[in-house]
Amino acid sequence: MPFLTILCIIVGQINLCSPDHIALLIHRTFNVSIPRHHIPTENYGFEYGAAENDPEFGVGEAKVKEAEDEEGGRWYIVLQGQTWRTDGFLEFTVIG
Repeated sequence: MPFLTILCIIVGQINLCSPDHIALLIHRTFNVSIPRHHIPTENYGFEYGAAENDPEFGVGEAKVKEAEDEEGGRWYIVLQGQTWRTDGFLEFTVIG
């Protein structure tokens, strides 16, 4: 009997972006992690956020807001120049 492959596409809310994975929440209940080796780096890149020891970190109200928004960094789509915000949603395919 041949092996049947079933692909499942799910949408999750991004709650953490780091250089080595993307963490998502599904239906406000289930945690999902997409490791870096499953993120195609030819299409996606990681942009680091401000570091606490950066001299410009927290200077002025605008810098403080930027630092809060970009804490840890974010993944972005290389071709379109878009970024995945931590309050955004990501559609992904379950492979295992």
